[in-house]
Amino acid sequence: MKKVIATCILIVGFLFHIVGQLEVPNCPRTVKDIDGNIYEVINIGGQCWMAENLRSTHYADGTSIAHVKDSLEWCCLEVLDKAFDYYIGTQHMAAKYGVLYNWAAANGDTSSDKGIWQQGICPNGWHIPTDNEWAFMEQAFEQFDNDRTIAASVNVTGHSEVHSSKHMDFYQILSCFCTNAAGYKFYDASYDALEKKAAYWSATEVSRQLAVSREFNHESRTMKRMEDYKGYGFSVRCVKDVDLNY
Repeated sequence: MKKVIATCILIVGFLFHIVGQLEVPNCPRTVKDIDGNIYEVINIGGQCWMAENLRSTHYADGTSIAHVKDSLEWCCLEVLDKAFDYYIGTQHMAAKYGVLYNWAAANGDTSSDKGIWQQGICPNGWHIPTDNEWAFMEQAFEQFDNDRTIAASVNVTGHSEVHSSKHMDFYQILSCFCTNAAGYKFYDASYDALEKKAAYWSATEVSRQLAVSREFNHESRTMKRMEDYKGYGFSVRCVKDVDLNY
């Protein structure tokens, strides 16, 4: 898994460098959460994103989140109750797929889409992406797709090649961001779509019951904006804070 992620990071970074779409900010190579898990970092359109699904079960201040495995208990959670689970309730799944959080657990107690970062479950200096930040990431890939002239690929031996861009569309590049489709947990505590889809929370609320998410479909190689019930268990990717003093 680490080799796949590293290859994707090299491909995406190389491609954006070629077409001049990327000004490299001060992105670290990795970031560590409060539980000691280490994540690769990928630069997309000048934003620093985690390249792996979050696995932390504690907030940055050490506060733990309830692991709700019982189906009846998950179904009865209130909209502000914080909970997480592993796919099919099995902890060893977290190493590859990360943790599934309901929206309250992912975002903590409050949410803001007005320029104030919502740290939520993310490490210090990182935050839950807003709907706007997800949209910016999408636009970065779409801009690359429109402007590219050449593309790179790495074959199974690790040998790098450069060739015509028509052999690689941006959804193939985008799939590097989502190498581990963790599926999701529904409000009725059922699980679905492992290795087929991944859904990610944003910090942006629609209503008391709904929040914005992004769904990646590995089979159709598509990404779409969703408005989902906050009681679902979705994956989390964090974005590095930026300096707002400009």
